[in-house]
Amino acid sequence: MQDKKKNIILRYLGICVFALVLFGIIIARIIQIQTKEYDRWMVEASKQKKTDVEVPPNRGNIYACDGRLMASSLPTYIIYMDPCTDWLMKDSSKNFYRYIDTLALEMHDIMPDNSAEYYKNLITNAHTNGIRTLRLHKAPITFKQMEKLREIRPFRFGRNKGGLTWTEQKKRKQPFGSLARRTLGSTYATTNEKEGTIEGNGSSGLELYYNNLLKGEPGRSIRQRVASKDEYEIVQPPVNGCDIYTTLDIDLLDITEYALHKQLNYSQADWGCAVLMETATGNIRAITNLKRASDGTYYEGENYAAQAFEPGSTFKTLSLMAALDDNIVDLGDSIKTGNGTWVYQDPKQPIHDTHSWGTISAKQALTVSSNVALAKIITEGYKHDVKKYVNKLLSMGLTQPIEIAIPGAHEVSINIPNDKETMAHMAFGYSVEIPPIYMLAYYNAIANGGQMVEPKLVEEIRQGNKTIKKYDTKILESQICKKSTLSDIRECLESVVWDQNGTARAAQSDTVKIAGKTGTARVFKNGKYQAYHRITFCGFFPYDNPQYTCICVIENPKHGGAGSLCGKIVKEIAEHTMAIKGIVPLDSIMADPNLSPRIKAGNRKATRKATRKLSISTTGLSNDSSDWVRISSNMHAQNIEYNRYFVPNVIGMGAKDAIYLIETTGMKVRIKGQGQVVKQSVQAGKPAQVGGTVYLELR
Repeated sequence: MQDKKKNIILRYLGICVFALVLFGIIIARIIQIQTKEYDRWMVEASKQKKTDVEVPPNRGNIYACDGRLMASSLPTYIIYMDPCTDWLMKDSSKNFYRYIDTLALEMHDIMPDNSAEYYKNLITNAHTNGIRTLRLHKAPITFKQMEKLREIRPFRFGRNKGGLTWTEQKKRKQPFGSLARRTLGSTYATTNEKEGTIEGNGSSGLELYYNNLLKGEPGRSIRQRVASKDEYEIVQPPVNGCDIYTTLDIDLLDITEYALHKQLNYSQADWGCAVLMETATGNIRAITNLKRASDGTYYEGENYAAQAFEPGSTFKTLSLMAALDDNIVDLGDSIKTGNGTWVYQDPKQPIHDTHSWGTISAKQALTVSSNVALAKIITEGYKHDVKKYVNKLLSMGLTQPIEIAIPGAHEVSINIPNDKETMAHMAFGYSVEIPPIYMLAYYNAIANGGQMVEPKLVEEIRQGNKTIKKYDTKILESQICKKSTLSDIRECLESVVWDQNGTARAAQSDTVKIAGKTGTARVFKNGKYQAYHRITFCGFFPYDNPQYTCICVIENPKHGGAGSLCGKIVKEIAEHTMAIKGIVPLDSIMADPNLSPRIKAGNRKATRKATRKLSISTTGLSNDSSDWVRISSNMHAQNIEYNRYFVPNVIGMGAKDAIYLIETTGMKVRIKGQGQVVKQSVQAGKPAQVGGTVYLELR
């Protein structure tokens, strides 16, 4: 028993001695670290320093009135490859050569702007030369392309084996291409070789106007180096930007741009703009601004709808309204215009008409757009008080400020003239400057029973599902003139379109009744009037119950005038708008080929499926003699002849079908623009040259 007790004590003493020795070693180590190794460990500690890193927020989206996305920040990827990973180099590059052919082919399918041969040579050369970081594609690729890329061999085996790496970035995209591009605006961008183009703050349009709301607020994270890796801890999450819901209608935008573009192409004008607004609410449903490039094509340039110009004869409506409202003239009063030339006071500034009308009524003065008649009405009525004329225009709400969400938008410029000669020219639209958006608002008030509402581009702003601000219809003037004046003016605007001598007879439609006024003004530039003109038509429809008001302005057309160009554009917009909104019966729409939807050329089965689903009547689609068709203006399917040994005719096709058809011939494709093909660099029917390139222009 005694021996057993002695053994226990010895064991206990052994444990105590071991603990004391271990404790002594720890104390000694602490002293060593705090003295001899202090500097070394302070250096290591500095490497573990936590760093504040800004976490960027997601920029808000911009939507159409029906919720369709018009501008968004989408992820894109710059892709790289390490073609010399240990796994790819193993066993004399056995795995590399096992997958390179398949990899190149699938990369071509995902990114077809380069051939499979190009990708194979690119990667093989880098593998042979030991290049560890190879950029696979010059431009960033989309999220969908990235998802597909990660699934192909050898990339699906992971970074350490397959070698695929990438840098993610955000780019601002507008899914509907050129539609309202200038109004939506753009963002600043920075460019560097590694990351490509990166979005910044708004630089124009709604992107700039609402930049502070769209950009959100950055968050904060802490970055710390752990085990040779950067680890991030979110301390303050970012606040994503607000979403902007506009009044714009995608379908009406498409119609408006198409109608304007067609007439600009015909007239070869310098630029044109068109705006469509809802009469009762002031909601702008479509706005397009097209400028002619040096190569003759048109693109969304400056926002002409918000720039101030001398309006020309559309201003005559306002002058006649002032005279009618002040009881200076009645519609039946006679005005002598003589042979179409009249000198008021200054022989150096004669006033001319395009025709000799003789003696006409005040109503006819607006119908035929007589400069002489309007100048005589205004100079006679206000000869004793020039200020009274301008003050009358101002009292009718002409210069009411409009808060349109377009940065740099101009206001109306109208001053009391120093002499009566200037007043005479003001009567028919000179010596005043009015942006088209203001003129649109004024004509809209005529259509709206005298109530002037403010044009608006934005309906509401949301933060997630919460509405931050809602923009209701704003009334600028409850009544711009007397009811009797309004009735007389509407009667005059109807005659401009429907009278046999009216200047806007081209705006007559069998589908919808339009009323409005043409305008023509010489362009004042570089301190003098040029030899060319700016033409306008502003009107509303349907006449008996106005739903929409529309203005179109074109500068320097080489062919056509205000009625034949601008009036025709507004007519086409009106007809298609009535069709889309169901105001015109469906039967009458489909009976008129001009109101039928434009159908791209393409695959017969896909076209047949789409037309059946939309109940669009066509002929010839059931004939399966050709896989490819185009639909003519009379809705008849015409076969597209195709032979892989010859270049196909892809005019009128969308990008997908055009690229497919051309690449089946062994040729490459390069595309420019969006929409449907309007031009191809290699003429259809020429022998296909394998490896050659066909350049396609889409619009």
